[in-house]
Amino acid sequence: MRVSLNWLKDYIDISGISIEDLAEKLDLSGTEIENVFEEGAGIDKVVVGEIKKIKSHAKADRFTLCEVYTGVETISIVCGAKNIKEKDKVPVALPEARLPNGMVIKSAVIRGEKSAGMLASAVELGLGEDASGIMILDKKFDPGERLDVALDLRDTILELEITPNRPDLMSMKGIAREIGAIFGKDYSVTEAKIKEADKEATELANIKVNDTDLCPRYVGKIITDVVVGQSPAWLKKRLIAAGARPINNLVDITNYVLFETGQPLHAFDYELLKGGKIIVRRAKDKEKITTIDDIERPLTTENLVIADVKGPIALAGVMGGASTEVNDQTKVVLLESAYFNPLNIGYTSRNLGLISESSIRFERGVDPNNASYAADRAAQLMQELASGTVLKGSADVYPEKFKFKKLKMRPKRANAVLGIDLKEKEMSKMLSSLELEVNPKKDELEVGVPTFRPDLEREIDLIEEIGRLYDLNKIKSTLPGVSQVGGATEIDYLQQEIRDQLSAQGLKEALTYAFIETAALKNLPKTEQDAIELLNPLSEEQSALRTLLLPGLLKSLQYNVARNQENVFLFEIGRVFKKIKSAS
Repeated sequence: MRVSLNWLKDYIDISGISIEDLAEKLDLSGTEIENVFEEGAGIDKVVVGEIKKIKSHAKADRFTLCEVYTGVETISIVCGAKNIKEKDKVPVALPEARLPNGMVIKSAVIRGEKSAGMLASAVELGLGEDASGIMILDKKFDPGERLDVALDLRDTILELEITPNRPDLMSMKGIAREIGAIFGKDYSVTEAKIKEADKEATELANIKVNDTDLCPRYVGKIITDVVVGQSPAWLKKRLIAAGARPINNLVDITNYVLFETGQPLHAFDYELLKGGKIIVRRAKDKEKITTIDDIERPLTTENLVIADVKGPIALAGVMGGASTEVNDQTKVVLLESAYFNPLNIGYTSRNLGLISESSIRFERGVDPNNASYAADRAAQLMQELASGTVLKGSADVYPEKFKFKKLKMRPKRANAVLGIDLKEKEMSKMLSSLELEVNPKKDELEVGVPTFRPDLEREIDLIEEIGRLYDLNKIKSTLPGVSQVGGATEIDYLQQEIRDQLSAQGLKEALTYAFIETAALKNLPKTEQDAIELLNPLSEEQSALRTLLLPGLLKSLQYNVARNQENVFLFEIGRVFKKIKSAS
């Protein structure tokens, strides 16, 4: 996951923390830092220019010759774009500028006319996908101003490796919470403020969930009268920093809220829904869907789909369908914010070869109690950035609410496990900083675990949280259980004696796999053929647990003889595995 420090500052004050300290503390707390780099550093020789005059190229009809003021001088640039006009403010890549795509700009002579630079498009600057023409800048910018400064493109990006057990860190909100806990700082989340219409969302949003095991919660909001267009520069900039490409304001808002809150969203064009109805169900066998990448995909009954009365319109939690995709003519949006079964999303994603920002989060486990806030937050932005009218409330199918887990942690036990001496109040403060609900009891802490932390299941998990926040570097290395003196058992002595005796006779000890090939069982005595088979073997050659050591030794012998090693004498001491017959 990519974390923009400029974006992060919206939620937490990190002004007194150096990049090095921030990266080190995150790394020590269990969030690995893969890379730290400066965004916008590749366009430091791109400036704001003002087009003073445009005239035809004498030798090429498809080119024009532009006189562009760069704040210092007026230069001539040959340009083939048709979307520019005089007095436009545009990005000017000066000679020796290196663009994000690796292109190095040089002065050149094009069809007999000198071109002292290049007017750049958004895609050439890595600022969007629009390659149709030159990027037109706001007229407020001054000629000669560096583009990275004018557009506030300079940013520090942290690339984080988020472990699968920490889905709460797959968002800016989660990272801000984690940093706040590590550094003892408060963080805040933007409140979703919406001016709702009098009309109820449920008058249009008709939601039916047929399989609540695979979809325990589904929230649908309706936003009408939207105007589809380009997103503002600040929103595009943040999506690019997060590694996503801007598309249009509606899609960009759903992606923005995903990165902000960790909750995937999907926007349907409501007027393209057949029957005006959303049905969450398993796909029918051999049913098909054409996804937004225009690929038709076969489905099975193991795939969960979002459907209308005609058929599937989205792969739940993975990718939307082409038939209801928002477009330039969209006027009414049905906004989906849901919780889907992680195992089912993981199956569908990998079975169909589709891995998306949404599927990654769903298969790790999003917070089911965050769905309503995320939908409201997106609706707020659609009201502000797409002129939408938000209907009152939402259709919220949530038959059985997910509740906080209650765990208990003994402070004495935590100190003993970690080898530290912390007071109960200090531990309570640490756990509370992670937004866990801490209630001190006699000799223990009762801890309410929010639904955004599915990884906390036992007392030892809470003890680990104490260790992370205390700082693992401050915990001294000690031997566990120093009061218990260990030693070799009689079996250990016997095995060592056998090793010594066999080695003295010239045999070599072998260590072979405890797994054998199922097909090899038929060569064993009948009493040894009933082996324990693995449910999910790594390969056919390792599909059962051995009942004898002999197959592994024979395989080692075969390997050596095949390589002209004739004097091979092996022995092995190891475990074998037998089925236990029931008493009946």
